[in-house]
Amino acid sequence: MTEQRGREYRLTVGDVLIESADNVDPLRVAFSVERDKTSTPNNAQIAIFNLAPSTRERIAALPLVPVQLEAGYRDSIGRIFLGALRSVRVDHTPPDVALIVSGGDGEDKLQTAVVKKSFARGTKLVDVLLQLVKATKLGVGNSKKIVPSFTNGGDTLAHGITFDGGAFDELSAFLRSCGYDWSCQSGDVQITQIDGTVPGSGPLLSADTGLIGTPELTQEIENGVTKKRVVGKCLLVPYLRPGIAAKIRSEKIDATIKILKTKHYGDTHGQEWYVDFEGEPL
Repeated sequence: MTEQRGREYRLTVGDVLIESADNVDPLRVAFSVERDKTSTPNNAQIAIFNLAPSTRERIAALPLVPVQLEAGYRDSIGRIFLGALRSVRVDHTPPDVALIVSGGDGEDKLQTAVVKKSFARGTKLVDVLLQLVKATKLGVGNSKKIVPSFTNGGDTLAHGITFDGGAFDELSAFLRSCGYDWSCQSGDVQITQIDGTVPGSGPLLSADTGLIGTPELTQEIENGVTKKRVVGKCLLVPYLRPGIAAKIRSEKIDATIKILKTKHYGDTHGQEWYVDFEGEPL
């Protein structure tokens, strides 16, 4: 898995598709995708080297279009970013010409998605949730999967409620009132439990599954409270994202952690094809 052979990617910018299967010697693509578990848009920067001038001009002329990046290995490729095109620029650094594309995860929806809707007393919480998720214009993500957990303490509205404002803010307020939180991950709504994790088990990270070196266990004091953090690196796992619970098994650490931040980065013509992650023990 440490070899370059077997790496794959697919990059879509509007109606332009660039992928590792294009030809025998595919274009060089380098990327960095940083994500956390807040509702603030995640960021991606992608460099495409030595495109045909006509293709560069075509991409540079695109309006606010979707940008999607999938990456991984031949048997495990997945989406690591889906967002809106934020900017395009050309970098002339001999001998290469790179088109630098940046995007924000759900950024266009954050600015435009609004909701104006009322629900009567007795409306099922699941119906309220799904309507608010729909209003964000994001993918439903795991919204439907967490519905049964809303039955704790009643599964209907005790009083009528009206939402009138930005869909992201209204969804946040509603979920907080139910003991949940959410973030936008690769264009989808990802709802987390009270402890900040996505329901269900996450991946196992060990030397056999791509963990690199030994993760570090650090401590920091925040508002007088000592918080532990686990910082590590692994081979590019597309589904490692903030909010999930991952099992770490290394020489010094054997624990389950809640992923707080990730940085997926790679270079199809270089050594980098990794994920840096930060989490806290559960």
